Amino acid sequence: MKAPAMSASRIPELDGVRGFAILSVLYWHYFACQKHTGLPNIVQILERAGMLSWAGVDLFFVLSGFLIGGILVENRDAPNLLRIFYVRRLLRIIPLYFAWLIAFIALRGLIADRIRSPWLLSFPLPMWSYFTFTQNFGFAYYRIWGAHWLSPTWSLAIEEQFYLILPLIVLVLRRRQLIVLSAFLVIIAPFVRYYLLLKGNVVAATVLLPARWDSLFLGVIGACVFHGDTSAFWRTPYQRLLHVTLLAFLLCGMAQIVWPQVSNGWFSALQPTFLGILSLLFIGFAIFSPWRGFLANRWLVRMGTISYGVYMFHEGIFGLLYALTHGEDPRTGDPTTSSWLDVDVMLLSLAVTLTLAMLSFRYFESPLIHQGRRFRYLNPKDLGLQP
Repeated sequence: MKAPAMSASRIPELDGVRGFAILSVLYWHYFACQKHTGLPNIVQILERAGMLSWAGVDLFFVLSGFLIGGILVENRDAPNLLRIFYVRRLLRIIPLYFAWLIAFIALRGLIADRIRSPWLLSFPLPMWSYFTFTQNFGFAYYRIWGAHWLSPTWSLAIEEQFYLILPLIVLVLRRRQLIVLSAFLVIIAPFVRYYLLLKGNVVAATVLLPARWDSLFLGVIGACVFHGDTSAFWRTPYQRLLHVTLLAFLLCGMAQIVWPQVSNGWFSALQPTFLGILSLLFIGFAIFSPWRGFLANRWLVRMGTISYGVYMFHEGIFGLLYALTHGEDPRTGDPTTSSWLDVDVMLLSLAVTLTLAMLSFRYFESPLIHQGRRFRYLNPKDLGLQP
């Protein structure tokens, strides 16, 4: 099977990777991080099997670094690089994000005093921090997650801050220099996390850009290596090496599920880097492996297409439906899913989230995406700016 061209505007397998990532996030928040009691033993097994499903966010980070890094490296010499890049990012990220913030403000005014669920709508940071993508600093400083309707936005804050610095780095450095700097930043991140964990600030180790940019810059390294002429290196006969390495990292990842007691100290600090490397290998598999076809499955690709909306909506929808049906928080004390009613709430939350995300993508996000594609990077050769 021929590997897809890296210059293609859309690679279905990468949408499949994105779909796999959002399914992992849903599995974690809707199932694996809940404590199941009163349900069959198979549920306990499925819960244990999902211990690493939170790493879907790391996969999103690596994929973001890979795709954005590839766009910037490929169009580095375009005279309108910064303007087009930020216009496209604005049209893709800001409208849905701001709409969700406005929905939060409206809900607080309408129903905050009618439901016994401070977990969902109370304890927010100042709203200006959300509108400026600086809420992750507030999370880290106060060591809280704020109102959980907006808690997933910490990763968006990290990505937006990453989008501010990466184009400037790409403009200054050539490809080889970019790889060296990215590798240096990848190495630095675990030390930052370890320091924050020693201070007892787990939230800061999770939500601050320097503590999480290893995944993003691993993606940038992948963009530099997999794009262009160097991508030929990863085609046959090196596909076998890619498969063996991916399998080795998967086995190491499974070891944490079998021996969870090793998750402390330096292991905790290194774990996101390890998962970032695994994610990059997975992206390489999606591009070059002859077995990558399952990632182009239309349902998985569709999940990847609507993943932004799913990620934005899933926590708020689950919290709201749980509060309306139970009159309490889904994670009061130890998170507990103790009855089939709770399973019904999770399934209903999933159905509402997916439906809302599909409607959002079709009628709200897609027109803006198409508008963004009207803005094109200029080729300096076409303008006579290069010999």
